[in-house]
Amino acid sequence: MKATKFLTSIFTLSFLLLPNLQATAFSPNWQQGASIQSRYSGDFGSADFRISIDKLAATGVNHVSLVVPYFQSGNSAVDIYAGTNTPSDESLISGIRYIKSLGIEVSIKLFVESGQGWRAEIRPYDRGQWFTNYTNIATKYGQIGQTEGVSMIVLGTEMVGVSSPVQDPANTGRWRNLIAAVRGVYTGSLTYGGNWGVHTTKKMK
Repeated sequence: MKATKFLTSIFTLSFLLLPNLQATAFSPNWQQGASIQSRYSGDFGSADFRISIDKLAATGVNHVSLVVPYFQSGNSAVDIYAGTNTPSDESLISGIRYIKSLGIEVSIKLFVESGQGWRAEIRPYDRGQWFTNYTNIATKYGQIGQTEGVSMIVLGTEMVGVSSPVQDPANTGRWRNLIAAVRGVYTGSLTYGGNWGVHTTKKMK
């Protein structure tokens, strides 16, 4: 009996010491959807893709993110190139238009994959050249996004080595230049998918 009272007291005390948690109301702007990555360059223009989108639409989604992967040969490399599953421009545009025809918003999400593992470890030997190459890629998709009415572009994700000022103080300025270049051709929302514990994902002006 004493043990039961003791445990009850501990539970009550623990509950009282919990932080004040507040319920958050549902936001009408919340993106309810999915990210889709192509399996081959023409995937987003295929019948199978449209079937997948139809099934998503039936669930009530309001947003689809199309992942556009690029690659580099190693963590210290500066080459950033399209792979066999990077969607062709024609395929990407076809996918965007089909999704939008169903009343669903679209975002383009840029990925960079390294041949040596996790993208967080990308630390190019020539950061200036790497950012020039990546800015050209991001600007290209900014132009496509503007023309096709894409609502958001995700400028990358988890690239700690080339985004954190702790890794390189010049990273911040280089990202500002990249964002300015994309903003010069694209008026929709811009964001970046930060790695947990390092960044939080923020909307960029």
